[in-house]
Amino acid sequence: MEHGVEPPGRVFVFGSANQDHVLAVEVFPRSGETVMSLAYDSGLGGKGANQAVAAAAADGLVTFVGAVGTDEQGNDVLTNLQDHGVDTRFISQRTEPTGLAVVLVDKAGSNEIVVAPGANAALGSEAVDLALQVITPNDVVVVQCEIPVARIEQVIRGGAERGALVIVNLAPFTVIDAAVFEDISLLIVNKSEALALAGSDAPETELASAVAAGTGCSCIVTLGENGSTYSGPGGDGGIHVAAGAVERVIDTTGAGDVYVGTLAASLARRDDTVTSMRAASAAAARSVSTLGAQGRTSQPSRETVA
Repeated sequence: MEHGVEPPGRVFVFGSANQDHVLAVEVFPRSGETVMSLAYDSGLGGKGANQAVAAAAADGLVTFVGAVGTDEQGNDVLTNLQDHGVDTRFISQRTEPTGLAVVLVDKAGSNEIVVAPGANAALGSEAVDLALQVITPNDVVVVQCEIPVARIEQVIRGGAERGALVIVNLAPFTVIDAAVFEDISLLIVNKSEALALAGSDAPETELASAVAAGTGCSCIVTLGENGSTYSGPGGDGGIHVAAGAVERVIDTTGAGDVYVGTLAASLARRDDTVTSMRAASAAAARSVSTLGAQGRTSQPSRETVA
């Protein structure tokens, strides 16, 4: 290692882990309507676990912090994360059942999702504190919003106190204490979440700047096929990165999580923002060509993204 060059940091993902039931349909049912599924699959998901698996697939040194049940599904979650090289020592097993998600995917690859949080809602402050204690300023902390708000805010404040780079994926959109935005290093939201934060109908190209100006923290807005945009604190330094090429969209479920996890792994290696966004866009584009949120170990490696 060269003198003065920081070694790669670790990625600590705090968040949810679920069992997914995926139903492919021609069109989404209307209120009161029953439709027949064209195909059924089950797998593992949860925004936190998805991001941890994606970060590991992008060669990150990843630890996942969350809660699962003592049921068979919880054991499946643990085994799957371990098989992907994710450190699971901070996952607590609770009496509540492992989280469950029912995912409908239509012929265009769009999805509708209903989540029963189960053990995710029981993630305790003590479990979070144990993980926070081992985090260093060299590390990257990632959190999303499928765990209790109190835990989200605890992770943000705790990660900042430890000097880590704190990434918050405010998805699904959740109202958090405005005071914690000053502890967020990078906020990642999609278009609808950005509009909710900005409180206005700003054009796509200006959303990152509007959110950054309103929250005071750097922001990335993911725009699907239109790529992603970045703005520094205060709304300055706008950057746009094109979406990766997609030959065929099968399922967009978890694509945003692949983006976040890959970005976190890249930033932990000390890659710059543009390089990290490009790697994340390429990985997310590759991910939509398969059904389900995890098992996507075919994301482009660092070498193929360059």
